[in-house]
Amino acid sequence: MFGEDSIFAEGCVIGVRSDRAFDAELPNGHRLVAFVTRRDADRKLTIETGSRINIRLSPFDLSKGQVVFDSPDLNEK
Repeated sequence: MFGEDSIFAEGCVIGVRSDRAFDAELPNGHRLVAFVTRRDADRKLTIETGSRINIRLSPFDLSKGQVVFDSPDLNEK
């Protein structure tokens, strides 16, 4: 699903669907579903409504994204 042309963005959690799925909104107003991978879910990280998260999006499907905890592209800003 994700490759070299992934889009990295920062968003805000606006709703919690489950322990691994969240409704998120980007600064431009675009809303999507952000998922946490199983590997990262084992870390027991807490994500709540209002949390700022880094999201990796595929350029082919902007309705879903992956929560990224170590994103080099976002740390350079």
